[in-house]
Amino acid sequence: MDFVARVIDALPMQEGVSSRGNQWRKGEWIVETFGPYPKKVKLTVFGSRLDNVHLEMGKVYTLSVDLESREYNGRWYTDVNCFAARETEEPPVNGGIPAYTPPQSVAAPAGQAPGQDPFAAPATPGAVFEDNSDDLPF
Repeated sequence: MDFVARVIDALPMQEGVSSRGNQWRKGEWIVETFGPYPKKVKLTVFGSRLDNVHLEMGKVYTLSVDLESREYNGRWYTDVNCFAARETEEPPVNGGIPAYTPPQSVAAPAGQAPGQDPFAAPATPGAVFEDNSDDLPF
């Protein structure tokens, strides 16, 4: 999964030795996504991937991540493990989603002017249904 985000914080590097005697290290960063509802996400880069993933404060990256959840003592925890990052530009304000433009080759439905919003309310009450009785089908 890929997404674009800005690095807003770097947590201290952690190192240790596993129960089997192997050295390990991990780095964690807080990034903030773009769009109408920005989200803060904690990324983890573990082991030898730290040699390939270099994140700097304030820069914008396209991040490739794996999501993984695990259960511990009846509670669930989710990890966002980053395995690649490439510096990129900040996305447009609307998140890069183009505005909707209806196809030009499609004819307008009967009773509707071309270019008119198909979801707009009828101009006059009763214009759609000729029968205005209060008989309901149920």
